[in-house]
Amino acid sequence: LLYIVPWDEQEVSRLSGKSAEEFQSEDEDTRYLVVNRKKPIDGFISAYIKKLDFEYDVMIARGNLSDKLRESMSVPVIDIPFTGYDVIYSLMECRKKYQPRNIAVIGRHHVVCHAKGLGKLINCGLNVYEVAESSGLEQQMKNALKDGCDAVIGGYTTAIFARSCGLHAVVMGTGAEAIRMALEEALHMVAAVRKERELSETYRIIAQAAQDGMIYVN
Repeated sequence: LLYIVPWDEQEVSRLSGKSAEEFQSEDEDTRYLVVNRKKPIDGFISAYIKKLDFEYDVMIARGNLSDKLRESMSVPVIDIPFTGYDVIYSLMECRKKYQPRNIAVIGRHHVVCHAKGLGKLINCGLNVYEVAESSGLEQQMKNALKDGCDAVIGGYTTAIFARSCGLHAVVMGTGAEAIRMALEEALHMVAAVRKERELSETYRIIAQAAQDGMIYVN
C-alpha cells in the first residue's frame, strides 16, 4: 500500500508515517510505504510509474495527482479526503498569515461545501469556487480576482497558480482524521484485491486440471 504525501509537507508526512506504523502493527501482511512527492505531477508519475504499477496493490493520493494516477495506472487509487477541520484550520492560517480582505476557497465539491458559511468565524470575506477538473482552475481564478479576493486556499496546483497571479496562497493541509480515513478505505480495497486474486488463481488451477470438462461449485 503506497501513501503519497503532497510535495514535501513535513507534518502530513509525520502523521502519515505514524498512522501507517499503527496500521502495520495490526496487519502484518500489508506493507506500507509513505512517499513525499517532491516533483511536479507529470515528473513524479514518469519517475515512478513502473515501480508503482508492479509493486503496490493500492495507492493513496489527493487532488490532481490522484486523477493523473487513475489515467496512467492500473492500480486502484484512494483519494485523501478533506475534512471540515482541514478547511477551518487552513482559513485560520490564511487569516493569521496574510490578513486578507477576501479569501477564495477553490476546490472540488466536498471542499467548497465545507467552506460555505465559515466567513463569519474568521471575520473576513469568503468566496467559494468549485472546480470539477483541473482544466477549470484558470477560469475560477479569474473569477476570484474579479470578485476582489486577495488570498486563495486550495491544493498545491491551485496555490502555485494563485501565486503566479500575484495572490497570497495557503495549501490546504491534511489532518490525522483524513489520513486514517484514507488508510482504512485502502485496507478494504487491498482485501478486495487479494480476494479477487485468490479467485483468479482458483479458476486457473481448475482450468489446468480439467481434461474433458469441469463443474465448479462455490
